[in-house]
Amino acid sequence: MLFLLVAGLVFGAADTVAKPLIFKSAKKRFSFSYPADWNLQELDGGQIVVVASGDAAASFTVTVAEIKRGVKACEYLAERADRSETKPANLLPDDKRPISAAERRFMGVDDGCLAAYQLEVAGKEAIQGVGVYVRKGQAFIVEQKLMLADHAKFGALLSDIARSFKTY
Repeated sequence: MLFLLVAGLVFGAADTVAKPLIFKSAKKRFSFSYPADWNLQELDGGQIVVVASGDAAASFTVTVAEIKRGVKACEYLAERADRSETKPANLLPDDKRPISAAERRFMGVDDGCLAAYQLEVAGKEAIQGVGVYVRKGQAFIVEQKLMLADHAKFGALLSDIARSFKTY
């Protein structure tokens, strides 16, 4: 079952885990919580933040980029997919891609759009959820990647991380 919630893919029940840590970028003005036993990396001066399970079967990435005024989140997301070598097809129907007004308020963004892709990573099936959230000329590209074989182990944890993402 594939079900998209705010910024997260909901895959299944989570294992019991320690209290999550909170990542907060004062410079880029976003935050999210993540499991204490996952690895965190800040790259490119904080433009990219990645958290991943110890075995790298699941990951959550936030990339902050400039966006031209007037470009909608769904346009940006489609253009990004078109520029990709693999040209992935968004599995979500068109009417399920834009986020609701309530979701925009909760996340502190002006616009948002979702995508779900099925991919192959190192010869194995994976699913990727992508949300593009626009706020004051910045695009927050939120990506979740999950190896399908590890769905039961990490699916709900990844969804929890995505649901905790906010801008301020």
